[in-house]
Amino acid sequence: MNSLKSVISRLRGVRKQGDSYIALCPAHEDHNRSLSVSVGTQGRVLLKCHAGCAFEDIVSALGLEVSDLFPDNGNGSNKREIAAVYDYVTTDGKLHHQTVRYDNKSFTQRRPDGADGWIWNLKDITPVLYNLPQVTKAIQEGRIILVLEGEKDCDNAKMRLGAVATTNPMGAGKWRDHYSGSLTGAKVVIIGDNDEPGRKHAAQVAASLYGKAASVKIVELPGVPEKGDLSDWLSAGGTRDGLKDLIRQAREFEPTEEATPAINPTGVLLSEVVPEKVKWLWPGRIPQGKLTVLDGDPGLGKSTATLFIAACVSQGRPLPGSDQGVTAAGVVLLSAEDGLADTIKPRLMVAGADNSRILALTEVPDSEPGEMRPPMLPDDIEAIRCAIKRVDAKLLIIDPLMAFLSGDVKGNRDQDVRRALHRMAQLAEDTGAAVLVVRHLNKSGGGNAIYRGGGSIGIIAAARSGLLVAKDPDDEARRVLASTKSNLCKSPESLSFYLEDFGGTPRLVWDGVSAHNADSLLSTLSDEESNALQEAEEVLSDILSNGPVEANEVKKQAKIKNVSKRTLERAKANLGVISRKSGGPRAPWIWELCKFATSKSGSRVAKGGDQKGNKQTSSSEAIINTEFSSQNLTGRQISSNGTLGNLKSSGAKLWPCPRCGKPVKVLYGIAPDIHCEHCKDQVPEGASF
Repeated sequence: MNSLKSVISRLRGVRKQGDSYIALCPAHEDHNRSLSVSVGTQGRVLLKCHAGCAFEDIVSALGLEVSDLFPDNGNGSNKREIAAVYDYVTTDGKLHHQTVRYDNKSFTQRRPDGADGWIWNLKDITPVLYNLPQVTKAIQEGRIILVLEGEKDCDNAKMRLGAVATTNPMGAGKWRDHYSGSLTGAKVVIIGDNDEPGRKHAAQVAASLYGKAASVKIVELPGVPEKGDLSDWLSAGGTRDGLKDLIRQAREFEPTEEATPAINPTGVLLSEVVPEKVKWLWPGRIPQGKLTVLDGDPGLGKSTATLFIAACVSQGRPLPGSDQGVTAAGVVLLSAEDGLADTIKPRLMVAGADNSRILALTEVPDSEPGEMRPPMLPDDIEAIRCAIKRVDAKLLIIDPLMAFLSGDVKGNRDQDVRRALHRMAQLAEDTGAAVLVVRHLNKSGGGNAIYRGGGSIGIIAAARSGLLVAKDPDDEARRVLASTKSNLCKSPESLSFYLEDFGGTPRLVWDGVSAHNADSLLSTLSDEESNALQEAEEVLSDILSNGPVEANEVKKQAKIKNVSKRTLERAKANLGVISRKSGGPRAPWIWELCKFATSKSGSRVAKGGDQKGNKQTSSSEAIINTEFSSQNLTGRQISSNGTLGNLKSSGAKLWPCPRCGKPVKVLYGIAPDIHCEHCKDQVPEGASF
């Protein structure tokens, strides 16, 4: 095969364009055929990604070397033939990916593209161990499993020793912690190559398996040359009985201070970290391989929303606000509040889910033989990992989080929560699955939405994305999904939805974009809080009605009237009370009402006037008429709920006139009788602005 054909055969979406080709670039998530492929004057294949990918990254993603892009010069110097192919399969024997070894001893990785072709990288999948079905069976039988440093050694161990052996793709230094999940409960013997990278690799694997495998030993083979391996030892006369003796003599692995530097002496050099783009399950809202928290009060549709998301993932359908679907994938559910038969499955059915891809993890084996119990976090991370692997899940839903925290993890204790969620975040990173945990809101009112979720602040701190489901203040039947935290991109738009009855089962219907953000959704006070605030405003206005008063005296009088400090501060802000020094640096602070004030809770206050909203001085009319210039209203439109939002200047807000519906500007901190310049009539007192 010539160089051009070799390149074209490895690409997807190839289309001929004159004398060249365009295709999907393998070095990034391409949807626009950004790669151009042509042939240079000397027959060399030319590659250019118009999205900016480096040439070396493109060649590597193709599973090629730069020399493969040159034509053979006749002596075969540029020719590279496949010498062996090693299959990596899932526990049910399905081909997952392959390691390809060439006759020049170079290696590359590839995976099926689903159309009888290959994708020459392992991006977007979770690699598995070599000989995984045999390894799983050997663990059940209590047999020893050899962990070696290459597929060839594993095959020789099976043929010449009758042993079960495994390895990870790409060799030394490429062990990932999620591989250890496949060896939970196993008796493991690690044999690395006889060189420094091999010894470090053996130590890394042992440290990763410690506490998960039933036993871990590292065996060094005697008499092998530098860089020698198990195959070299067997060629030099090594036998099954000889290996058994070496295993018996080896000591159980125990992490030591001396071993730690050998594994990772100084952390991770960032020069060795390969930059990656954030992958999204739901663009802007739920990142893959990360933790997302969904908050909301009970009964608002959080669980129905999560099941809608699960249904979309199982079918590969686009989620709201995105026109791009995802590859259909599995979903794992941990649900403590809803029944599978009467609630969860009916909701999934009306959402159009592929239930063959959705697994509800309801029980795990208890320490007592034959007993089962609900899964707990972080104790049963490995059981959850196995569930994710079983359905190749890209989404894990935990609803609600607090119900699954183990007894020794206190949900309000920051240290406990961070430790538990660190392992959850590691699970997400290892498997590539998005982890969506659900929380109820705490009882505190108002404030920043990010602090309203139940339990420790460490929960939202561990998440890369935070979402909120709340009632739409403008429509009791509608709900809003808003962002509370967005570490990986700018905050997405809020989305509206409502629940409709579908044969006795609630079905979620998305209803466009909402103007409300998370803070505004949670800013509404309860009736009790609202009454207390209005009383505090009246107390404060009485105290200040005759002029400035020292701040300490105000607080003292408010306390006598049973006004709490927090409510007093809210009342002060709502009334626009001015706080200033009465003299020099040592003079006391004083509070005083501004000339005109409108409280946000509904009471209207004016210095020197009454509190019933009667007409004030002509100066206020002058201020209002000045602010009602037509140029300030240009280009604004009233939204569906009537509001126009905050202006960027002058602390003003536009609202529709209750009589004519035209925009009327209202200045914060002023309580005039507002005149609409359109209907030329006084806006009636008590109208809702």
